[in-house]
Order: sequence, then structure tokens, then C-alpha cells
Amino acid sequence: MDYEKAWKDLKMRIDISRWESLRCAESEDNKDNVRRYAKGGEIMAETILEYMSDVEKEMATVRDDDGQKVIN
Repeated sequence: MDYEKAWKDLKMRIDISRWESLRCAESEDNKDNVRRYAKGGEIMAETILEYMSDVEKEMATVRDDDGQKVIN
């Protein structure tokens, strides 16, 4: 698996977790403490996805080489 596919897969999984947390947080079948934990999970997932989007804007791809070299 290449990095781009792995990155996309990771974002998708985090987004699924965000939606599941949202559903749990909004469910009146759950106790208040469970709903608060779920809301925290939703907020955490949103924060991670926003950070990943910011990182994507700064990342260079193979096609857009920024001239940086890896020194061993």
C-alpha cells in the first residue's frame, strides 16, 4: 500500500469514528456520561481530520517535489 492510499484510508476510518461518536452522543438511549464521552470522541476526530487537512496542504508529493533531500 502506498502512502497516499494509507493516508486516505486513515482519514476515512477517523471520519467513520467521528460519525459513530456523533450518533452515540445524540442518542437519547445512552446515559449522560456515555453521551459526553462520545461527544469528546467526535470533537477529537474532528480535530485530527482538520490537522490532517492542514498537513495535506503542506505535503509535497512525488509529482510536486520541493527539492528536499533525505540525508542518511
